[in-house]
Amino acid sequence: ANLPEWVGLTVLGMLAIGFPIALICSWFYEITPEGISLERDVHPEESITHITGRWLDFLVISFLSAAVILFAVDKWWIGEPPARSIAVLPFVNMSGDLAQEHFSDGMSEELLHRLAQVSDLHVAARTSSFHFKNRNIPVAEIAAQLGVQSVLEGSVRQAGNTIRVTAQLINASDGYHIWSKTYERKLGDVFDIQDEIAAMVVNALKVTLLNDEKVRLAKPKRANLAAYDAYLLGRYKMARRTSTALQHAVDHFTEAIRLDPSYPQAYVGLADTYVLLERYGTMDRAEAVTMAEPAAERALELDNTLGGAFASLGRVRLLQGQNKEAEQAFLRALELNPNSASAYDGYALLMRWGFANSEKALELHDAALQLDPLSTPINMAVVEDYLELGRFEDALARCQRVIEIDPEFPRAYTIMADL
Repeated sequence: ANLPEWVGLTVLGMLAIGFPIALICSWFYEITPEGISLERDVHPEESITHITGRWLDFLVISFLSAAVILFAVDKWWIGEPPARSIAVLPFVNMSGDLAQEHFSDGMSEELLHRLAQVSDLHVAARTSSFHFKNRNIPVAEIAAQLGVQSVLEGSVRQAGNTIRVTAQLINASDGYHIWSKTYERKLGDVFDIQDEIAAMVVNALKVTLLNDEKVRLAKPKRANLAAYDAYLLGRYKMARRTSTALQHAVDHFTEAIRLDPSYPQAYVGLADTYVLLERYGTMDRAEAVTMAEPAAERALELDNTLGGAFASLGRVRLLQGQNKEAEQAFLRALELNPNSASAYDGYALLMRWGFANSEKALELHDAALQLDPLSTPINMAVVEDYLELGRFEDALARCQRVIEIDPEFPRAYTIMADL
């Protein structure tokens, strides 16, 4: 984060007030060994202005140097995002059919998921990236809000069995394209397109891949195309977070599993949705655990390198009160997917609810916000951390931040009223 605005304003105000006073005093007064005297009372042979002048030079140089350092730290050090950092914005649906919106969103999500597995790359989370959907905001401003150096954006046009995807990687500091490419393929080649775009981003940003990351990114991620479409619909509905949408998400994920029983991501989506239904009070805990546990476990049976599956299992174990097992699952999730804001959030809730360690919870939620700064649920979780720690002024300020992000979020107003 940058230095608070009041720092610059305070320094500027002090200079504005102090400079004219110092200038006027220098016209009428002089420093002597006996103290400060009016200039007209000091004999020229007794004047020591040549000495005091040198000290004033040193003083002025010191203040100017401090100002330059303060400016440099604020602009280039504290405020500089990680060199290898990226936000994947929601791809624009160019098909002219709103029913295809989930497909273009899904393209962005899949790319984000793949890039998030790379430990050398800082990837903004879905919630924050999708905050800018259908909003005409300059790339530089988006990058500044998300704390990234580059932005991946694009469009998807689907017509019959043909898909046309345009993607461009943009340097946020100057607005220039690092690269841009258009893919026109058969619909069944959508996975190949995702692989190629992810590889292009990694190469363009000069990211170093660990051996296991190379294996995971090169590992074929194929699914029945109809199952993939049902899965994307499930993700699309789950992101809306309403009771009705979550129930629809369950139906879509269940359909994806029916169409392709070996599709691990569909099981992860199903487990996550049941956990959310419990969290939002639509399903009781026992039922949610009964439904979510086998889905998370099945996902891991199919792919034990899936970070999202371990995060899902961690949330299930948290609901079961199995705190040690939950911690192991979250740690493994973050090992496999170091950019998972969801895993950090789940681990933080474990620290607060399972281990009564609100300080550690706040630390983990701060890490989640580095990845997902515009997430209202995570920002509200930070509010709850502050309440647990008795930091009521900080809780109030964070509520105000939530309202800036989403003025329609009622719980922020409720807690502000309580505070």
